[in-house]
Amino acid sequence: MKNPLKKIKGKKLPLIAIIALCFAIYSVASRAPEPVNTPIKLPPTSKYNNPVAGIGIVEPKSELILVASELNGVIRKVYVKVGQQVKAGQPLFSLDHRDIDAQIMILKANVEAAEASAENLKSQYSAIQSLTDTRAISKEDAQNRKFAAHSSKAVLAQANAQLKQAMITKQRMTVGAPISGQILSVNAHPGEYASSLQSEPLIRMGDTKTLHVRVEIDEYNAHRISKSSKATASLRGEVDTQLALTFVRIE
Repeated sequence: MKNPLKKIKGKKLPLIAIIALCFAIYSVASRAPEPVNTPIKLPPTSKYNNPVAGIGIVEPKSELILVASELNGVIRKVYVKVGQQVKAGQPLFSLDHRDIDAQIMILKANVEAAEASAENLKSQYSAIQSLTDTRAISKEDAQNRKFAAHSSKAVLAQANAQLKQAMITKQRMTVGAPISGQILSVNAHPGEYASSLQSEPLIRMGDTKTLHVRVEIDEYNAHRISKSSKATASLRGEVDTQLALTFVRIE
């Protein structure tokens, strides 16, 4: 005998499928239309017939100068702040120079002692040169005084050179602006240790009176770039503002 339950199930399956299909069609038909997203700002358009586009970075005319410390030491004073205009040679920050100050005092004393010794030996040698009777002093003593007078000059020159070297070192402990420009960032703070090998620059600066736009062009479009071509730039989000550019150089 045939099973009547199987016959009933066979009739229900197509009916369920038809109901599910009708429900799916109704759901799609009754769905609200998705809103059209209108951009706040339209993408920039070009007025040129055959344009070449690229992403640009605004930078100072002098390019970005990364100022570092020539010597290692603890920062004691920072003389500038972000946005400040400085002149070439103006101090930016200085390191602790108490140790070099003490060395300079010692070297100055050495110079004074060398000067006194040189003057004394020079006087002794001049005294024997003024003698009319050469028998009053032995030839060996005269040679020794002459050698001592000349040697004292060398000792004095060495003392002066050491003092000058120490003073130059002290000058290098105060870092000045390499050019006239604007301070763009300051990463130097009193009490921090400055190293001549650190990767992060202590101060960023540049000549911002004239700004350049560095544009990266795809190598496939490089042959289409001409020095005499006109160019315009737009800031991100400000497509209505068109800035005329003039060619500077190709790197």
